[in-house]
Amino acid sequence: CIRYKGDPMTPADDWFFTSGVNLTGGEMYEIIYMARVSSAMQPYNLTVAAGPGQNPAGMTDVVISDVVSWEDYQENGGGFIPASTGTYYFGFHATAPPNTFRLYIDDVCVRINEDELVLGMGMVKSLYQDPPTYSAGDDTVEAFVYLKNWGASAVTANTRFAVGKFPSDTEIEFKVIDPDGLERPIINMFSKSRPAGAEDFYALQPDSTAGKIVNLWNWYEFDKIGDYTIWAIYRNYSDPGGLGAWTGTLESHPVIITVE
Repeated sequence: CIRYKGDPMTPADDWFFTSGVNLTGGEMYEIIYMARVSSAMQPYNLTVAAGPGQNPAGMTDVVISDVVSWEDYQENGGGFIPASTGTYYFGFHATAPPNTFRLYIDDVCVRINEDELVLGMGMVKSLYQDPPTYSAGDDTVEAFVYLKNWGASAVTANTRFAVGKFPSDTEIEFKVIDPDGLERPIINMFSKSRPAGAEDFYALQPDSTAGKIVNLWNWYEFDKIGDYTIWAIYRNYSDPGGLGAWTGTLESHPVIITVE
């Protein structure tokens, strides 16, 4: 494994990088790894990024942004689509307060994504402002989430996209990490309490998408100044009437917004 040992006086802020991997532009890849910490009371922030350079400046695409707070190894991963064919590196960036114990990472693997469905997320404001910035008084922080079918045949998917917190009867949950590195609690537990019905499912054709715009301010508070990291999680374990629906869990790439 690779281990990071915290320093008693200095905050953790360090990288390690994989060797170069030859990837094909436009192809969906997954990076999978195992991670744990030595104390659940002392978590690490872990960001995984990809890019053409084996250094922090070369990490141009954030793949995963997570808080590792478990003492037994758990698998985590995310998807990456390179813009063009070439050699890419993956970087792991660990941050934590001083005197945080140890972070362990093992079994790093890069593979072609075999899932038919991919979950995407972005901020509506990023369509005309990059990176998107908001004021602490804004009451509109709109994100769009969408499923895309990368497979060769239609996939029956739950496209209700009800927002809430697992395990309520919803499909979309967001993770919001505030400027202090803490996860923001959800302030509404669910938007629909009924189980998904057949009318909520749609045959998503190859290379097509279905999505929803969500005002995150209705679900989370953005009352601190600084950068927030946000990503979406999609879950469906319903198949009413034996539709042959896709079931499982998907995570989007994280996005970063700034509140000024």
